[in-house]
Amino acid sequence: MSGYTLLLYSALGHTSALNASLITATNPALIVVMAIFMLGDRPGPVGWLGIALGLFGVLLVLTGGDVQQISYLSFNAGELLMLCAIVVWGLYTIIARRLDLPAIAATAVQVAMATISLTPIALAAGAELPDTAAGAWSLAYVALFPSFGAYLLWNLALKSTGPAVAGNYLNLIVVFTAVITLLLGIPVTTPQILGGLLVISGVLLTGVKRRARQPAMA
Repeated sequence: MSGYTLLLYSALGHTSALNASLITATNPALIVVMAIFMLGDRPGPVGWLGIALGLFGVLLVLTGGDVQQISYLSFNAGELLMLCAIVVWGLYTIIARRLDLPAIAATAVQVAMATISLTPIALAAGAELPDTAAGAWSLAYVALFPSFGAYLLWNLALKSTGPAVAGNYLNLIVVFTAVITLLLGIPVTTPQILGGLLVISGVLLTGVKRRARQPAMA
């Protein structure tokens, strides 16, 4: 949790949001590869199709339909830090799947450990608490929902599904972002709509495969 946070925000200080997002788009596929080698969790043909559709859909949304932008991606310090961040997240997903602890307990311990390990780094970097009510509420929101809440829900999900299926749901982040953008009054382009549909189709395909396996496992 600490390593991913540090690597992610350090990367964003040295690369563009687009480059970081393009690298993050490979996270579901990376989790699948890790799950194959570390857990023996191999998706079937339908699962692989869902992962491929999700990846292509995310790339369509991020590049606005101009997928050739990927060829302009260069690997400097920021991009390498981002690659390290998604590797750490993949390892976190695999380890969380193996933890034989209640999700709420595991998340609480992880948050406590991350707070202890990151506080000295934040102080050394000169971080300060917000001095306005708006800033304080923003910090509280980030700490409660995207941080603790997101990790808790992720750990709960891993109790009932494999890393490969869970990882593909990460692609929905770009879909939710597009929907929020639309609600804010910013127009959504045709490639973004098409990419969102591909992402949703990919997620549904991986979900269908999982439901099909359940009777056999029972």
